[in-house]
Amino acid sequence: YGQVVALALLFANPFV
Repeated sequence: YGQVVALALLFANPFV
């Protein structure tokens, strides 16, 4: 679960 959250944050950072 933690890996999914980390990936989501990493992917959302550049997108934002």
